[in-house]
Amino acid sequence: MRDARASLGTPGTFVFNANAHQPGAQRVMGKIYPPNGVAQGEAVLADIARHPSTAKFIATKFVRHFVADDPPPALVARLADVFGKSDGDLRALATALLDSDEAWKAPLTKVRSPYEFLVAGGPIAGADPRRSRPLSQRPQRAGPAAMVAFWTKRLSRHQCGVGRT
Repeated sequence: MRDARASLGTPGTFVFNANAHQPGAQRVMGKIYPPNGVAQGEAVLADIARHPSTAKFIATKFVRHFVADDPPPALVARLADVFGKSDGDLRALATALLDSDEAWKAPLTKVRSPYEFLVAGGPIAGADPRRSRPLSQRPQRAGPAAMVAFWTKRLSRHQCGVGRT
């Protein structure tokens, strides 16, 4: 198994295996690529990555993951344009998404509520749900200082190092 993985290369990389490659020029998406070994495969992948359909596909997946299951077409088009102009820079894509009005006007179904955030953070903080009090037993005082004091005290009981100096 180890030999098979070594021949496939590191995940996310391109490996050229001359024994498994069809010799000669190759036609991909209407373009002919000359038979120059690994450079041929890299050229094909570069052209696919820069194709407008790839930009639209990536933008749609991005918006569907972060904004809504039914992505706003105008936002997808704008992000596809950013993807193409930035040569596939995901940071530029994320910035454009955060700067867009559509991302914030849509119902925030992809964002966790404070309650969901706390529940999800419990295992990370080492909380044992069988021994913890319900979240409804929150501090009675209001304000950030009261919340910090409450959660520091709660988390310090769970051997996770949070709230200790």
